[in-house]
Amino acid sequence: MGIIFSFFWALLLLTSTQWVYAVQNCDNPNSSQRELNECYDKLYKQSDAELNVLYKLIVQHLKGDKNGTELLVKAQRAWLSYCDAECDFFSFSVAQGSVYPMILLSCLNSQTQLRINDFQRYLKCEEGNLSCSVPGG
Repeated sequence: MGIIFSFFWALLLLTSTQWVYAVQNCDNPNSSQRELNECYDKLYKQSDAELNVLYKLIVQHLKGDKNGTELLVKAQRAWLSYCDAECDFFSFSVAQGSVYPMILLSCLNSQTQLRINDFQRYLKCEEGNLSCSVPGG
């Protein structure tokens, strides 16, 4: 029952995040750089919260599978290191400018959205799919 409740809560979060993104468009040409930086910060925080919900759902699905949980933790730590390094590289040319937070946060948000897609795929595995690492996903 806990997994079902968590699933519906995650589904609500996922749909509300998409709605917020549609409402909160950070590409307004009349925005100041400070407003743009704040907008991209909000988008990234929303994506990060969504990722954390999905991560917890996967952990729940792996409950009792110590090896699977350890591999998930290892993969997530590696992904976090990659994400930070990739976005540091992506934004290094503007590191001294006022646009830096927006560029960095845009990259972090994009990378997080890719990881969200991975997690959603894990949670949508069909019965009998041997390439699925999340049982009952």
